Amino acid sequence: MSRQKIFSWLQQNGGRLLASLGGIALLIIILVSIRQGLLHLTRRRTSELLNQAQSALNAKEYSKAVSLYKLTLDYNPNLLPAYQKMAEIYLLKNKYSEAENILLKGLCYLKDPAEKAHLNLNLGKVAMAAHNYSAAAIYFSQADLNLAENKLFLAKAYLKEGEISKAKEILEEFPQTDDKPACIYYYKALASILTNLNSSLSFIFLSHEKSIEQSDSACSTTSTRLKNNIEEALSRNNELDKKTFAAYALLQEDYPNLATKILKEVTLENPEYRDAQALLGAAFLSLQDYENAKTPLKKSVEIDPNYAYGHYLLGQLYSQTNNNESAQQEFQAALNLAPDKLSYYDAYLEFLEKQKAYPDMENTLKQLTAREELSAAQRKSYEIKLIYLYLDHLSNAQKGLDLAQKYQDSEVYAWALYKNKQSNNALEIIQTLLEKSPTAWLYYHQGVILKSLGRTTAAQESFQRAVDLDLDGQITKLCDNELR
Repeated sequence: MSRQKIFSWLQQNGGRLLASLGGIALLIIILVSIRQGLLHLTRRRTSELLNQAQSALNAKEYSKAVSLYKLTLDYNPNLLPAYQKMAEIYLLKNKYSEAENILLKGLCYLKDPAEKAHLNLNLGKVAMAAHNYSAAAIYFSQADLNLAENKLFLAKAYLKEGEISKAKEILEEFPQTDDKPACIYYYKALASILTNLNSSLSFIFLSHEKSIEQSDSACSTTSTRLKNNIEEALSRNNELDKKTFAAYALLQEDYPNLATKILKEVTLENPEYRDAQALLGAAFLSLQDYENAKTPLKKSVEIDPNYAYGHYLLGQLYSQTNNNESAQQEFQAALNLAPDKLSYYDAYLEFLEKQKAYPDMENTLKQLTAREELSAAQRKSYEIKLIYLYLDHLSNAQKGLDLAQKYQDSEVYAWALYKNKQSNNALEIIQTLLEKSPTAWLYYHQGVILKSLGRTTAAQESFQRAVDLDLDGQITKLCDNELR
């Protein structure tokens, strides 16, 4: 087309062309404005949802908080706080797989390296809570290790896993300054126990001193306990005794993988060392390694048939592996040999409850409550267990109420009133207690009483609050049964 024709066409159609271009430009402006408006609305909505979720979390309305955080992520899946808070709730309620899954989902969406590092730190904490120390170490290694706290998490994971050299390597990376966290020396003490008790003691003294200087009460408590146990180990006359008590110190600090390293050496050198065999079994029990726990525990009572601690641990082992007949025999043997060990009775009562052996529970609790040497708190604890046993399992509501009279205005007394068809009086006590200190059990009991009075909606609300506050799942199952 010639220039003249182009010029002529523009003269004829230029106005329409400009109008069209103007329309397109206007459309673009409108679309951009709409997009900006939608982004603004989305940001405002997510901000509102985050605030609502935080309010629910503060009120311990965990189910509501989780729902709101999920809704927030539907609007914007790139919000780090939503993933972290949901994981925090799941972790609080011991739902480790749910916590891990939501954090892994966050890793898929978030692109910022710093945010990914935060999520890996959270994943490490979840893995630690689930006792998956190898996974924890992997996650912590991908956190921001420029932060001293995160390095300590990694060192702790390695120690829990039994990887001493890796833990030491991390701990040596801290600069030699006076303001190092006190717990660095605590972990160094743990890492040194296997090879040099004197060095370990030096580190724990430093940890104790620094924890006082830094007002770190938690580290001060653990340091004091470990210091006392290491000093006790060093006071022993022979090396095997020292090593065995050092292993005991590690078990006290909940480092069974480290303890097994020492105890395997001791029992290999002296297979007839009763206490070392029992502690080795206890360490494996702590690791839920029941197969490896069995041999040293059986060996300990073969060495000394009157060894109450060995029988007690075997009772625990058989209970955990559902060998109920053997568990009963071992617990009875332990109690016959050490009738003053209340911790043995507590484990036995737990076993009986698991077996629904309620008459045996009744007899055991009656024996315990008749003991004159019990403290007031111990007696109260066993008496309340006995009352609930009568009310919930032995169908003896009147006997439960008679025993509960001394605990008037308490939860157990309210429950005894309800079981004796005095629901309104029971509800009044429960509501007063809830105003003072709400608990999952109080809400559950309130729900049951409200349901018996025909107040279904209020009962459902109480059951939901009970589920929210339930951290181990026991009450949730009861609430589910009531809601069916």
